[in-house]
Amino acid sequence: MNDWKKLFFYENGILTWKTGNRKGKQAGTLNGSGYLMFKYEQKIYLVHRVVFEMHWGLVPNRIDHINGNRVDNRIQNLRQCTASENQSNQKKSVKNTSGVKDVFWTPKISKWRVRVQFDKQRRDFGYYKELDTAALVAKQAREQMHKEFACHE
Repeated sequence: MNDWKKLFFYENGILTWKTGNRKGKQAGTLNGSGYLMFKYEQKIYLVHRVVFEMHWGLVPNRIDHINGNRVDNRIQNLRQCTASENQSNQKKSVKNTSGVKDVFWTPKISKWRVRVQFDKQRRDFGYYKELDTAALVAKQAREQMHKEFACHE
């Protein structure tokens, strides 16, 4: 564990260097996954993990950005989570064709199917003629299964 408070000022999700030739500059550049990262002593660090450690004194296996914005590193936007909880807070897939998360068209029976996954288990919540009805059922299912990690986007 590094003593990050000696190296950085923290304010509103932003780390600013206190020392060296980077003094006064914001720490972090975007990596290929959309997270802010920086290099220190030949090692790469993710800003959100450093912010979490500065505030809570530990670095969990997973940290969730509550609002889904990977560069919003305010401490109130970061929470420890499991892999399944982190997955629950993901927005709908770009491959989604219904426009509604966890709702799929079933051509054989011409109905919308609701299926929600949590902790490696998929649960079916039925088939519906109307997309609006399926969307409502999917939202309720996510709230039931994902609790505070439910993301409806």
